[in-house]
Amino acid sequence: MAPSQELKTMAERNGLSLYGQAALKKIHRAAKEGRLLGMAAKGLKILLTGHLWLVGLKLREEMFFPGDAVEADRYAQWRLHFAITDERRAQIRAMVAAMAQPAGISLIVPAWHDASPHYLQEMFESVLRQLYPHWELLVMCGPIGQQESNLIDDFVKQDRRISRVFCDSANVATGIGAALGKARGEFVGLMGVNDQLAEQALFRMAQAIEQDRTVDMLYSDEDRIGLDGSHGQPYFKPGWSPEYFLSRMYTSCLTLYRRSRLEEIGGFSDSFGPACEYDLAMRLTWRTSRVKHVEDVLYHRRRGFVSTFGAIQAGPGVHAAAAKALQANLAAQGRPVSAVEPGPEPGYHRVRFKILDAPKVTIVIPTACKKGNFGEEQTWFLLRCLKSIRALSTYSNYEILVADNADMPPELAEAIEPLKPVRISYTKPGSFNLSSKFNFAVEHASGSHVLLLNDDVEILTPDWIENMLEYSQQDPIGAVGGRLYFPNRALQHVGVILFEVGPGHPFYLCPPEFKGYHNSIVTVRNYSAVTGSCLMSRKSVYQEVGGFSEDLPLDYNDVDYCLKLIRHGYRVVYTPYTEICHYESATRSNTWESGLNKFKEKWAASYPPDPYYNRNLTQCNSDHRIGLPWVGDS
Repeated sequence: MAPSQELKTMAERNGLSLYGQAALKKIHRAAKEGRLLGMAAKGLKILLTGHLWLVGLKLREEMFFPGDAVEADRYAQWRLHFAITDERRAQIRAMVAAMAQPAGISLIVPAWHDASPHYLQEMFESVLRQLYPHWELLVMCGPIGQQESNLIDDFVKQDRRISRVFCDSANVATGIGAALGKARGEFVGLMGVNDQLAEQALFRMAQAIEQDRTVDMLYSDEDRIGLDGSHGQPYFKPGWSPEYFLSRMYTSCLTLYRRSRLEEIGGFSDSFGPACEYDLAMRLTWRTSRVKHVEDVLYHRRRGFVSTFGAIQAGPGVHAAAAKALQANLAAQGRPVSAVEPGPEPGYHRVRFKILDAPKVTIVIPTACKKGNFGEEQTWFLLRCLKSIRALSTYSNYEILVADNADMPPELAEAIEPLKPVRISYTKPGSFNLSSKFNFAVEHASGSHVLLLNDDVEILTPDWIENMLEYSQQDPIGAVGGRLYFPNRALQHVGVILFEVGPGHPFYLCPPEFKGYHNSIVTVRNYSAVTGSCLMSRKSVYQEVGGFSEDLPLDYNDVDYCLKLIRHGYRVVYTPYTEICHYESATRSNTWESGLNKFKEKWAASYPPDPYYNRNLTQCNSDHRIGLPWVGDS
C-alpha cells in the first residue's frame, strides 16, 4: 500500500477529520524529508514562550497554508496535467470545424508607450497560434517607438486578420473606441500589448458562446508570466459576482463582450481614462445578467508591466478613475453612493452606499441564558452581548428582541433590564428547534430589517449595523453576513463555500491579519451562504422564502436559508467591515452530522458545485490552494 493510501486508511480507521488527515500527511512528509525534529522544535519554542494558543494556529498554518514555492509547484503540476497535446489539438480543430455558427472574435490591443518589442512579438505569436481561426486583431496605435511600429507593420503584412488603427488622441479610451468602430466580430475583447493568450483561449471562449448563444459577456481565469518566461500566480476566479465586481474589476482578462450590446450602450466612454473598460463592463452588466465564467487559464499577463487599460491594474490615477466610474454608474442605476474609498490594495475599492430613510432594524437574539468564563469573570453571554451592542453601535434606529425559552433567571432579567431589550418567550412543545425559534422571533420584529445574532457574540466595530444595512436595503440582495473571529482573534466565519463534502468556512482559523485568496477576506463579495450567527435580511424577504426551514432544526439551517434566497433570485453578500467576536464553543452543536445528511438530501439536485468557488481549487482544504485530484489531493 502506498504511504499516502496507508495514511488515508489510518485516518479513516481512527475517525480523523479532514484536518487530521492533512496533519498525518504533513507529518509523514516531514519525516520523509528529515524535517520532523525541526517541526517539533518549532512547536516546543512556542510552548516555552508561553503562547499556548498559538500552537494550534501555527501547526494549522504549517499544514494547510502552503507558501509561494509550494503553490508554484502545485501550479506547475496543474499546467502539466492540462497541457495541450497534439491529440487534443486535433480534437479541438475537429470541434471547431463542426461548429454550426462559429462566433467571430475581435481583439483590440492598445499599443501605447508601454510596448516592448520582444513582448510585442510574443503577443502576436500567441494570437497566431490560436487553434480557433475565426478572429481578427486590431492594433490601436498611439505614441509608440519606430521599432515597435515596424514590427506591427510586419505582422499586418503577414496575416490579413491583423490590422492597424491609428489614434491621434492622448486619451486611450478614444483610441479603443475607434478600434471598436472598425471591429467586425460578434464578440470583442481587449488584450495587453505585452501579454499572451493560451493557444486554446479563443476556442474555449467560442465553445462557451456556442453552448449559450444568449451570453453577452464572458471571462476566463488568468496567470502571470515572469521575466524568465515561467508561469505563476494563477487567479482562479469566482463565477459572476456583482458585489465583488464593485470591489475590483476581477473579471479582467480575458473578457469578451457581445459587440451589438456595446454599440447599444454607446461603446467606450472617454470620461474615465484607464478605467474605461471597468466603466463599460458596469454599464453592460447593469443591463444584462448573461455573464459566463470559463474556468480555465486562458490569459497570461506579463508580470511587472502595467497595462494601458483595465481598472484592476494599480497604475497611477487608476483608483480615482475607477471611483469616478463607480459613482457615475451607481448613480445612473439609482443606487446613491456616499463615497468610494480605497480598498485593501491598489486596484480594490470600498463602495459606501447611502442608507436611505434610516430603516428600523430588529436585532433578533435567541438565548439559552448560559454563562461563560471571561478571564476571572463568570457571567452570562447574553449580558455581554447586549452591553457590547449598546456601548458600541453608532446606528440609532434599532431594537433588540431577545427570545428565551421562558426560563430566564431572575438575576439575568434584572441585569439586562437597563439595556432595554424587548423580551419574548418561545414555548413551543417538542424537541428544541432553533429554526422555529428564529421564525417565531422574526414574527414579533417591528423593524423592516431583521439581524439574526447569536447571544455568544460581542460587537467589535461601531458601524457594524450600517455596514450590513448598506447592502440589505438593496432589492437584489437577500442576506448579508459579517466577519467573525474566535476570542483569540483567529478567523471563524468569512462566508460559506459549498464543498463536495459539505458546506465549509474558508480560511477557518487563519490569523486575523490574513487577507485571503486575492484579498477575499477583506473585500465585499458574494458567497453562496453566510453564517446565521450574524445575518441581516429584510423582514419581507425572510418571510417570502419561508424563513429558516424547521426540518433543519439546528445545523445548516443558515446555509439552507441562503440557498433558498438564491433560488428566489436574491444574492448573498459578505462584508468584512462588520466584525464580531464569537464564542462558538459555548453553543456548538453535536448534531452536525445528521444535520449535514438532511441538508444534502434536501439540496441533492443542485448541490454542488458552488458558483463562487472555482472548480480548479482544492476540495480538501479551506485555503483556496490549487486542487490536484489526479494525484489524490483535490
